[in-house]
Amino acid sequence: MKEKRLIDWPFVIGLILLPLAILLVLFAINFVQDFTRYDDSFFTEEYTARFESPSSVAFELEAALRDGDEDLMSELLGTRAGPDAMEPRPSLVYVFLLDRTGDYFHYLYFNQDDYRREVQFIKEENGRYVASEDDLYFYIDSGRWKEVAGPIIATWWVLMIVATGVMYTYRYMARVRESRY
Repeated sequence: MKEKRLIDWPFVIGLILLPLAILLVLFAINFVQDFTRYDDSFFTEEYTARFESPSSVAFELEAALRDGDEDLMSELLGTRAGPDAMEPRPSLVYVFLLDRTGDYFHYLYFNQDDYRREVQFIKEENGRYVASEDDLYFYIDSGRWKEVAGPIIATWWVLMIVATGVMYTYRYMARVRESRY
């Protein structure tokens, strides 16, 4: 008679590797988006000369955010999809270059009505600078996915180890009780 296993190890290992599989799928989506994200019509000599520096994009970005100008935002983003729906924020002002990490410049904007700060990201792409939206592509490309995925994966693994340990102990104790009585 074959003895029943206390833990179904292939199932547990599959659950432990699940977050890594999800990350692989997200990286594959990002890889495909890398080829199809930007619209070539926004990368002509005119746009390259107009957006030759991150600061030129930052000043234009202030105007686009302030007026809610989706056409200007499309030019700044340079993507095929265009911007998300925007509402004008007339009291938004450009403050300064906050930081640079990797390829991304972080520019700080300040809303004078409610004193909220907003960070916008700008990077070089195909010879010109473009603004970036907070989307999946940005999080993967900038490396900010580590700030989110790291704690989630660590928590998942701790929960899996604890659940497996509890399940093993429960089944082992049930087997001990069964053998005694």
